[in-house]
Amino acid sequence: FDAGKKKDLFTKKVFIESKNLQSVVSVLVDNIVKELDIETLDQFTRQEYDSEAYELYLQSKNVYSMSDNYDDNVKAIELMTEAVNKDENLVFAKMFLGQMHYEQGDYDKASKNFEEALIKSKSLQNNAGIAESLRKQGQLLRKRKDYDGSISKFKEALSISSVMNDKNSMAKTMNSIAILYYKIGSLDDALEYWLQAFTIAKEIDDKLKVSKYVNNIGIWYWKDSDYSKAIEYYLESLEIKNELGDTRNYGKTLNNLGEVYYDMGDFNSAVDYFNKSISIKEKLNDNIGLNATLLNLGQAQLYNTEYDSALNIFKRSLKISQTLNDDYVSSERFKSIGITYFSLSNYDSAAFYFLVADSIYKNFPFLRLNTVAWLAITNIKIGQKDKAEKYINIFDQLIENSEPKSGDVISLYWNAYQAYKNLGKLKIGKEYLEESYFEIKSRSRNIKNKSDRKKYMAVKLHQDIINAWDNL
Repeated sequence: FDAGKKKDLFTKKVFIESKNLQSVVSVLVDNIVKELDIETLDQFTRQEYDSEAYELYLQSKNVYSMSDNYDDNVKAIELMTEAVNKDENLVFAKMFLGQMHYEQGDYDKASKNFEEALIKSKSLQNNAGIAESLRKQGQLLRKRKDYDGSISKFKEALSISSVMNDKNSMAKTMNSIAILYYKIGSLDDALEYWLQAFTIAKEIDDKLKVSKYVNNIGIWYWKDSDYSKAIEYYLESLEIKNELGDTRNYGKTLNNLGEVYYDMGDFNSAVDYFNKSISIKEKLNDNIGLNATLLNLGQAQLYNTEYDSALNIFKRSLKISQTLNDDYVSSERFKSIGITYFSLSNYDSAAFYFLVADSIYKNFPFLRLNTVAWLAITNIKIGQKDKAEKYINIFDQLIENSEPKSGDVISLYWNAYQAYKNLGKLKIGKEYLEESYFEIKSRSRNIKNKSDRKKYMAVKLHQDIINAWDNL
């Protein structure tokens, strides 16, 4: 191709069938090595793969990357399984198969694939395969909350990649380390590794990685309460994902945008982005991701006073949760349904759902604080002050030794204030109102953008608390 004339100068074009591609590349490499007089190690042997297996591997990757529905996911896994069965030396196929199982929530199969890939990579003395297998194992350990084991795997993988100067591998592992540090609260370390990964991805012009790392940096700014900056990074990530046809991760970033708008107090925008994310996750049959976003959507609708819509969404989410056999996940939905019925002044139904959630939370005092406070004010509304007294006494016992979840603090202390006030214990109630009021003020000060801060302060719950404090 002549860049100046902007045309192909070859008069004869040759098209190569995919099954012959490996052989052609091998001949080209041999010729280049020979012409440049490059020494090769005596023990060096070229690793060749079964051509049909390699073709299946490429087909699977293409189907999975472009998939926007569950059937395509299944097809991709079947193709990759066939590829692995045809050629056990296709280490990267074993890893990709493990990654697909990982993303579908089948962690045992993923673990088996990653371990097989590591063993085979070691037998082939494939350092790139060893590094990537270790990274995949670290990713799975991180998911299972074995953070010490996870960081050990990641650091070993990074050391191998760095020695090889494999920048692609280095970027991926740095991103994995950043996610781990983010999860354990080492936010500065997380940002440092994400920025390094992003810089390398830009250097090697890997748009897929750039889109992922931009998304992750957006998460960091979200947690740093710099909402506008987080939105900028997410939108940049969405643009690249759309260009690449990366449907699966596009849906995840839409959910992330919804969460930023939710925390900011812009519930209309949050509902819009959550709905867009749900539409994609439904097509992919991603029940775990769908369930999480449904809960987010219901909470945004609840705060936006769309109570009937929220109730339907929470009940749908509860049905999915019960198929996952995860009591904790289900309990969050029971509690949310209870809050919605309370908001609709259906206090009997609210009490029922709070009781179910409370029965699950009994072994988790810091979680039970929330349902006990709700049960106290619900029984006050019903007119059963004796039961309300019982629950507020339980609350007193729990609060002595337990700290509430950060996300529950404002509403929890507001509920406690109302319960104590209605039980004639205003002095104690004022203490909780004070805690709730100053928590709002503290969080608003941490919000970097003035416009974002105004939206946060305008949230109805926050205004109710501020008004109650001002009128003491």
